[in-house]
Amino acid sequence: MATEEESVSKEMNKCLVLTGYGSLDKLQILNRPIENPGKGQIRIKVETCGLNFSDIMIRQGYCNIHPKLPCVLGCEVAGIIDAVGEEVNNFTVGMRVIGICINHQGWSSWVNLDADLAFAMPEQMTFEEGAAIPMNYVIAYLLLFRLGGIQEGQTVLCHSAGGGVGFAVGQLCQKIPNITLFGTSSASKHEAVKANGYSHVIDYRTQDYVQEIRKLAPDGIDLVLDSLGGIESKRNYDLTAVLGRHIIFGASTSISGENRSIMKMAKMWWNNSNKIPIQLATENKSIGGINFSTVMQKYHGKFLTKAMQDILLWYDEGVVKPNIDSVYALEDYADAFQQLMQRKNIGKVLLSPSKAPAVNISSAAASVIDEPEEILEEDSDKKDENANIQTPKETENDENQ
Repeated sequence: MATEEESVSKEMNKCLVLTGYGSLDKLQILNRPIENPGKGQIRIKVETCGLNFSDIMIRQGYCNIHPKLPCVLGCEVAGIIDAVGEEVNNFTVGMRVIGICINHQGWSSWVNLDADLAFAMPEQMTFEEGAAIPMNYVIAYLLLFRLGGIQEGQTVLCHSAGGGVGFAVGQLCQKIPNITLFGTSSASKHEAVKANGYSHVIDYRTQDYVQEIRKLAPDGIDLVLDSLGGIESKRNYDLTAVLGRHIIFGASTSISGENRSIMKMAKMWWNNSNKIPIQLATENKSIGGINFSTVMQKYHGKFLTKAMQDILLWYDEGVVKPNIDSVYALEDYADAFQQLMQRKNIGKVLLSPSKAPAVNISSAAASVIDEPEEILEEDSDKKDENANIQTPKETENDENQ
């Protein structure tokens, strides 16, 4: 009878690979070899991985982040440790963990990452909830408590209140007394958004959110969380109160379809608010920004452990409650992207490498094939020869599914 180690060695790592920047036809499901974890790393058998709007922007080439192609995107996973590298003392095989992939690679059946980027899951947490936490809740945490400096009795505006970050903001604001929370979303999401802690919700499709908010808060908003970008950034800055903060964390107005538009991208950057420091001083406001990929790659040691400790503690307290919109098989990635692109989601959209594809799979999704040898050679720079790893002698997965 084959051991689990022998079984894993015969399997391949199913990955959703980006082969070029552009539309969905640049994505392909490919099989790659399963690599051993290096020194200080763990290997996770991925159950679920996150899909975010920023992934759309990276895929279409809108971001200033351009991973070397071909590459696997995805920055957050949840699963079970099935191998541990040298000098890892705080994790063991069989543990359920949340993993943050600062160099992407998350859209895979297996992923290796540094042990300091993994966090043990609370016993009652599902894999879906685990994969929904890292990007949305860490971003919300930094927006509110680090960059935003939110204080008791203040007002907050969060755009895309029905999305993953919007839901996280609604819940984390509960940790500060007497916050008045404004949000924008389509009308179909209003009931869910209000139930998540928002005091006032504006339908951005039928109402001018600036005018509607001015009626309720004539002096402006203390903390504006701007995921829109472009010309909307100017409007959001104008809506910011004296001594307030305008924090930009996205540019969703640049995305309107599957095909990249250089003209639209140029227009977005041209229309961004370009304030010089003396203007900010004169107007007594501040502007900030955050990008999950760059802040995680360069500076996660400054904040990540404390942020995740607080977020997981608040999960145990019932404050953090990730709202899962949908879970798609990795092969059904086209349908998952469309759910996000069309702004249909209420909460988090996830992918699952272990989930069976839908019967009526979208024509844009590819069948699983082995990756060509020449691509594997190009992508082999980071292979690790470390063989001193721990592997499970018996499976413990059944009780964790």
